[in-house]
Amino acid sequence: MSKIAFEFFPLIYKASEDSNHRTKYSKLPAVTVIQLKMSSISVALLVLTISAMALAGPAVPVSPLLTIQEQFRPYEFGYDFADGLGMSQQRKEVADGTGVVKGAYGYQDPLGVYRRVSIQPVQTGTRL
Repeated sequence: MSKIAFEFFPLIYKASEDSNHRTKYSKLPAVTVIQLKMSSISVALLVLTISAMALAGPAVPVSPLLTIQEQFRPYEFGYDFADGLGMSQQRKEVADGTGVVKGAYGYQDPLGVYRRVSIQPVQTGTRL
């Protein structure tokens, strides 16, 4: 703070005696004393706050994630279309509700080559 700011605050007088046993008063700005006390309190509060946050752990309680087992549902799905330029696509899937899916898909390209993939369940996974 500047000297001008000190003039607006009350002064604290410090009494002392000189060698002739006369009481002498010296002026101390109150702001300096208050600033020192506030700085110490601020630092102490900051240290306490940081230590409390470090010891407290996460602010949000951590709960274990719930594992939801998805239920398989039976379904049938399929489509068949052609673009009129020689290309066509087909697909059909059937699921029985136990996680087993069977089906096939295929397409015919504009050159007339037909490609088909069958999906068959096996014990180790799915065979294409």
